[in-house]
Order: sequence, then C-alpha cells, then structure tokens
Amino acid sequence: MDKHFVGEVIGASDIVEVISRYVRLTPMGKYHKGLCPFHKEKTPSFTVTPSRQIYKCFGCSKGGNVLQFLMDAENLPFHDALMILAEKAGIPVPDDGDEEAARKERYREELYKANALAARWFYDNLTGRREREIDEYIEGRGVGKGTISRFGIGYSLSSKRGLTDFLAASGLRKEAIAGSGLVGSSGGALSDRFVKRLMFPIIDVRGRVVGFGGRVVDGSMPKYINTPGTEVYQKGRQLYGLNLAKGSLSDGRVIIVEGYMDVVALHQYGVRNAVASLGTALTEQQAKLLSKFARDVVIAYDADSAGRGAALKGYGVLRAAGCEVRIMSLEGSKDPDEYIRANGREAFDRSVAKAMGVAEYRLEALGRETDVTGPAGKVAYIDKAAEILASTENPAEREVYARNASEKVGVSFQSLISEVDRRAARKARREGAREGGPAMGPPTRPKRSGVKPDDEKALRCERTILCLLSIDNGLYDDYEGELGRLEFTGEAEAGLYASVAATLASGGDLTPAELMQMCADGLAERMASLMVEECSEADHRPLFEEKLREMGTLKDGRVRESLLAALKSGDLGDDERRECLSKLNELHKRKGTV
Repeated sequence: MDKHFVGEVIGASDIVEVISRYVRLTPMGKYHKGLCPFHKEKTPSFTVTPSRQIYKCFGCSKGGNVLQFLMDAENLPFHDALMILAEKAGIPVPDDGDEEAARKERYREELYKANALAARWFYDNLTGRREREIDEYIEGRGVGKGTISRFGIGYSLSSKRGLTDFLAASGLRKEAIAGSGLVGSSGGALSDRFVKRLMFPIIDVRGRVVGFGGRVVDGSMPKYINTPGTEVYQKGRQLYGLNLAKGSLSDGRVIIVEGYMDVVALHQYGVRNAVASLGTALTEQQAKLLSKFARDVVIAYDADSAGRGAALKGYGVLRAAGCEVRIMSLEGSKDPDEYIRANGREAFDRSVAKAMGVAEYRLEALGRETDVTGPAGKVAYIDKAAEILASTENPAEREVYARNASEKVGVSFQSLISEVDRRAARKARREGAREGGPAMGPPTRPKRSGVKPDDEKALRCERTILCLLSIDNGLYDDYEGELGRLEFTGEAEAGLYASVAATLASGGDLTPAELMQMCADGLAERMASLMVEECSEADHRPLFEEKLREMGTLKDGRVRESLLAALKSGDLGDDERRECLSKLNELHKRKGTV
C-alpha cells in the first residue's frame, strides 16, 4: 500500500475520537487516560497523547498509532483497518493499476451488499408480515423483541423466489446473486435457498453480514441449513455472536457454545460474552480468532455424547491456540439454551464458576458411565482413570484427582497414584523417543539474552533520538552533522533511522504517529513508552543533545573494548600496536564528549 496514502489516512484520523468508541477517556492535562481495553485493570494505565496521535498502556505495554489501535481492538489485518479509517476520513483509495484485484474486490463488495439486503429482507419478514407458525415458535422459545433486533433475526417466507426477485430488483448482477450462497440453481433458474426458516445472520467482527444459518420451525428436516462457502464466508473461520460479544470480553473470558439459539438465549439473560462455533467441530482458525479476544475459555457444548466428544476435541484445539480452557457441565439440561431458561442467570453463573479442567471433566464422565458397584466395574474405572490422570501435566492436579478417584471406588490412594506415575513415565519415554531425544531430564536454565547493559543503553538512546526527530523535525537540519557520525547498534533502529533521515533530508514531514507506522513489529510499543516517559518536555534540544553525547560515549566504549582486545591478543605488529595505543590515548582525552 502506498505509504503516502497510509500517512494521509493516519494524519486525518483523530486518535481520541477513534479510541473513545472503545474506552471512556478522561482529559488529564496534555493526556487522556482510561481503563485499558486490552487487559483487565481497576486503575487507569492507558494513556493517549493527542498532540502526537499515539497511545500507550503501561499495564500491558500495548502502544502505537490510531491504525495499530484499530487493528488490535477489532482483530483486523492492516488493510482492513486502513480501509475503515480511510472511509471514515473520506479519503479515496488510490488505484494501484491491478484491474484483476479491483474486479475481485468489487465482486466481494457486491456479496456483502447482497447479504446486507437479505438480512434486512428477512428481518422485515419477521417483524412485519408475521405468520402464525413463526409467532408460536418465537414465543415458545422466549425470544424478546429486543433480542430479535440485537441479533437481526429474521424469517424466510414460503415463497421460493421471494428473496431472489428482491435481490434482482435491487440492481445486483446475476453473478453476485448466484455467488452469494443465498440462492440455488435448477435448470439455470435461480430460487431461494432458505424457505420457511428462522434466519440468523452471521456477522463478522467488522459488522458485515457474511452468511446465514436457517432453522426450521415445523420439525421438518434438515433442522439447519447454512450459507455454503463463498468468497466472503467460510464456516470454519467465523464465530456466531463475536461481533456482539467482543465488547464484553474485557475480563478475558468467553463462553463458547454450539448453536445460534444458545448464544441468543444467553445474551437475552445478560450473558453477553457467549459465542457459537457454528457446529460441534471447532477449527484451528476459529480458536486463533477467539484467542485474540479472550484467553480464558469455557466450553458449554450440548450434553449429548456428540457434544461431550466435541468439547474434548475443542479443548485440545483451544489449548494449542494458547487458551486456558475449562468445560462446563449443564447439570440435567440438553444445551445452554434450555439450562438458562430453566434455571436462570445466577445458576448459570455458578455452573460457569464450577467449570472443570479436562481431567476432572473426563473423570466425571467416566464416573457416570461406569458401574463401580462390583469388582469388574472398579477395575475398569481404575484402569481408565489412571490413563486419564497419566495425561495430566500438573502433578498437583494429578494427585488431587487421584485421591478423589480412589475414594470413589474404595481403593488405596497409593496404589492408584503409583500406577498413574508408572503410565506417565512410560508416556514420557515414548514421546521422548519420537522426538529423538531423552524422555525426561533436568529443567533447562533459561538462556540469557546476551545483551549487555551498555547495549540496552545504546538502544534506548537510539529510540529516544528517533522519537525526538519525529516530534521536532527541525532537529535533523540543526544536528545533521552529528547524526551522520552516529552508529546505530540495533538492526531495527538503524533501518528506521535510514527511513527517517531519507524523509527529513528530502524536505518531508514526519509525525510521531507516522513514525509508529514505520516501526518493525514490537518496536512501536517501546517507542510509544519513550514518547510519554522521556519526551514530554516542551524544549526537546537539551534531551536530544544529552542522547547524542551518550551515544558518542557508548560508541567510544565499544571502540575502546575492541582496541584493548586487539592489544591483549598479542597478534599485532609494532606499528599496529603503536596505532592502537595512540587511539586509546585519544579516546581517554575526549572521554565523555561526542
């Protein structure tokens, strides 16, 4: 993407206005402060600096410009966040000359439009021209008007061409209507895919309708049909309700369920952090998407055998995505919808609090499925329990659950834990053999970074100089000679300085927000810290000169070490040795100067 376009968009975006949509900001002098949207906190550590169009949280270290904030807040890729800001600022997107890419983008926009029009059509059908059958179903499920509006729930009529004709009359091309997944084709003629179904629009985190799920209300089969894969919708990449739930995930916890009605019911009862995996098979892509919004996940799948199996599979997928996962027992109900309508919000919250780790959940299921009244049942229970516990990584958990299991069937704790430990050791040996290394061994010491204190000082100096150059571009002209003699030790910092110098030397302007955009991954957050912590004085020259001197001193120190090492090596000739000593003497004389 053209860097001038990116800079124009960032410059036209008011960071306070954008962030205020997510955070209640309070003006405090030259800053605005509020509770960080990226981690849970009670005392505000999130700081926005309007004059520099940057933000920084001193609790979780997030920081950057308005574009980075939108990417983090909405879990958006760079391009999508940039397009949102450009549209809001009224800045046209430059034509990059790629006609094929432009054609594909126009087609995708038509699909979004088709879905949006369909969502409105379905919603109007439900709220306007109601049929008795759908009225009875809605009332029977206890879905209120506010919930219907919140989720945009609709209804597809019994006509097989109602939506098809509506979309055609809207001016959409036949290619887009056919590719939207909203219609089917028979003998070349298009007809509605969804007929006589309660319709649930699937909305992505940008608020775009990407697909639909349709549920029958008369007991016919199949109970659900969904939008097939299209250019804008892939079932395994979306989570139903995430567009609504994302604003309620500040504590980092999310509840994942199977179906549309589970999410709808939970939200109606005030459980706003619920999403659905659009079926039982949670995918790796869904887990990665979810992990960017919350890391504490409670699985509340259906209570049947398929739901229990899916919960265990989902546990592994979510753990691989870096989530902490527990599994909830629905205690006598078939699904979360039924449970919360029968027992209420408080009972549901208690069940969430009692959600179990995977070992406890599997042991509880084993206890329900196994008759331990006789010797054979006890042996079978202990055998399966030992296998479950041998897979438990935490030794403390292993011991607690082993004690509970031994008490359940009346065997000694010591005999059970010995069997568990034996199986765990065997499992570790097998895994070690597969990996081509020892199964078990002493814990390895964490490797030291190898970064010397002087190197850390140099990096901090380099970053501060870069920050100050973006705040006061005139410093570059005034100190161009001194800057030209500097040596940047950090690879990222050296590359960033080259870009900054090229911009300023050509007479261009550079703002702190634009500097953030030029930073490599992770560097923007460190620069944002320095902007707030060190570069707050009105007159930047004293600090700039101090950092120039400090960088010169650190450079002399590196040269001194190199010269001393050469002298100690004994490999120098007489002339080379005299030259080294002369340079050391020169360094000693100007010690502390640039």
